[in-house]
Amino acid sequence: VLAVDLCVSGSWETVLIDDRLPCNTANELLYCNPESTSSNKYQLWPMMIEKAWAKVHGGYSNINEGLIDEALHDLTGAPTSYVFIKDH
Repeated sequence: VLAVDLCVSGSWETVLIDDRLPCNTANELLYCNPESTSSNKYQLWPMMIEKAWAKVHGGYSNINEGLIDEALHDLTGAPTSYVFIKDH
């Protein structure tokens, strides 16, 4: 069991997840960059954070679309806002 701290609805919550990660039909990890040039090409921490965030929001299908400020707020607890830039 792994623990990830996320800011959920304005308060910090420890989200417990298992160590199982989504794979495709070829049993390859999803949501990772296998073409990375580093020696440690499979970074697990982004997948673990995404799994915890999906759990909070009721599943991966519920986080398929959304606004980046929601994710940033949940990860950092900091307030977020949009700045729209107009093309002239």
